[in-house]
Amino acid sequence: MGDHAAYRVDVRRGSADRQATPDADLIRLVFVAAGSMSLTPKNPDKPPIRLLAGEALYALTSISAHVEWPVNSTLYVISVPYRRLTEAGVHLDAIAGKIEAPNSVLHPVMRFVEGVTAVDHPEDRFSQFVVQDLLASQLVAVMLASKHSDEAQPRLPASLYQRALRLMIAHSADPEFTPTRLAKDLCASLRNLQRAFTREGTTVAGTLRNLRVDAARQLMSSPEGHSNSLESIAKQVGFTSRAALQRALRATDNVPEFEAM
Repeated sequence: MGDHAAYRVDVRRGSADRQATPDADLIRLVFVAAGSMSLTPKNPDKPPIRLLAGEALYALTSISAHVEWPVNSTLYVISVPYRRLTEAGVHLDAIAGKIEAPNSVLHPVMRFVEGVTAVDHPEDRFSQFVVQDLLASQLVAVMLASKHSDEAQPRLPASLYQRALRLMIAHSADPEFTPTRLAKDLCASLRNLQRAFTREGTTVAGTLRNLRVDAARQLMSSPEGHSNSLESIAKQVGFTSRAALQRALRATDNVPEFEAM
């Protein structure tokens, strides 16, 4: 990956740790085209950043973070030297943050990035320079618009899928939180809710199960998790029983080492 880059990433549901590379001194803009993600800085004073489809964050390469994708997701990333921002007079308040809406520049820029990543990169140096300069200029434009969001256009209302995913993330630990209750809380029919998730390539029940499985996996891998029984972990993350958690783990090929506890 060069100093200037634009690329698409298709990730499966899961998580990963991103280590800091302070010598690179880059800023990356990550846009969620489909699915969702969260980024939790290793610094305990920094809150997690959660994104749904259509939202974006920026992060400097000097940050170490834990990244999660509750569902299969598609991301577009722009990576440019941080000095391009400072040269334009943009100074960040934090090393990572959400691109707050409204931002009238973000979506046109992402359409450009989508086009750039869909074709082969030019081989001649002049064309490479032009593309790289455009990427840097557009990232600067997004950050400037984010700092002056009062001048931007209003954000479009969140889709049914986006609103459902927000509620799922907030209430997945509640064992009484079911697809039926989710539909009721959204004032939507269960059929329309299922259709919204089908368009995203998943199901309501499957997404809720995966959120709970991911939470259970985090507990199991933590130092505290090994002192808890599988029954206790199941109840903490929203499963009604140890057996329900075991079935979900098997369904996602994620059986814990201490399943026999």
